[in-house]
Amino acid sequence: MAEPAQIASSIARETARPPAPPALSEAPTGPHQSVTVTVVTPVEKFADKAWRFLRNALTGGIATAVLYAVYLPMVWALGDEWNVSAGRSGLIAGAVVQFLGCRYFVFRAAHGALRRQVIGFILAELVTLGANVLVLHLAQTLLPDGIRTSKFIPLATTCAVFVFFSYPVWHWVFKAPHTAEGVREVVARETQRMQKKTDAVK
Repeated sequence: MAEPAQIASSIARETARPPAPPALSEAPTGPHQSVTVTVVTPVEKFADKAWRFLRNALTGGIATAVLYAVYLPMVWALGDEWNVSAGRSGLIAGAVVQFLGCRYFVFRAAHGALRRQVIGFILAELVTLGANVLVLHLAQTLLPDGIRTSKFIPLATTCAVFVFFSYPVWHWVFKAPHTAEGVREVVARETQRMQKKTDAVK
């Protein structure tokens, strides 16, 4: 029969053991199964961010093309008196393309809450519009004469607002979903990426 001191020592050792880590998937684990942990290197993180930015630039280019594809034919067919209406129609069409591109292509947040993304995107675009007007006004007011009169100032201020406001805010609007289906999509995409790397090594 075990001594009380031995029993107490055994209980203390069991209590001191760290808790088991949570399961990484819903699949059962057994003695012959192993869990693969994906370690993302800093280079891979940078490449992922760079590729996301390029996807966003491509989406923005397509949205701009759609804007002009709607605006120019309307002005040509209906006349200059429809200039404002054509501009609004083009902006709406371009914004729709930009939203769909961000949701499904840039941030791949198709499983996020659609209502939250729509509201966040609209608010972000409204603030962006005001920020573009304000930054352009400040640039044309405060910069030296040789710079503020340049025809590239509107382009420069728009790019600045996009890099320092719009793009970071879109990260929040289309942040990674936490639904079970969204997690499974991320896991499947990472598994496919690791499989491609393994096949390339072979």
